[in-house]
Amino acid sequence: MAIKLEFINVIVPNATLEAVFAEEGGFEFFKQSYGAMRDMVWYDDYICRVDGAMNWADVEDMVHWWEERGLIGLADTDIGKQWRDFCVATSFSGPTYRCNWLEFDAGDNAVSMRGQPKGRIVGKEVGMVIADSSRH
Repeated sequence: MAIKLEFINVIVPNATLEAVFAEEGGFEFFKQSYGAMRDMVWYDDYICRVDGAMNWADVEDMVHWWEERGLIGLADTDIGKQWRDFCVATSFSGPTYRCNWLEFDAGDNAVSMRGQPKGRIVGKEVGMVIADSSRH
């Protein structure tokens, strides 16, 4: 599956969420605690849109929040900055810096885990199917 982008999005692999919230119950805890409270949390089998905003000031706060939990956002590499443990992606442009684990589809304005089939697109509500690109 894939995640629909809307404005500015923070994307985290589900396995990373599992590790960050391991003591509380992993990814299931995150979905029940954070996802149930907000309609901005969308996920598939591999990645999760953990938050989103319409302005960069709010995104900076979100990035800081995840970094306080031990995740690394932008990392310096020999080819420049790139997203490591989470990724900020904008609607219609995709990741704001290189992200090796994320694939952007401009036609569907969606992201998916690199190396996995894109399939259905989810968004707006947790688990809501927006489109099934496997039929294209």
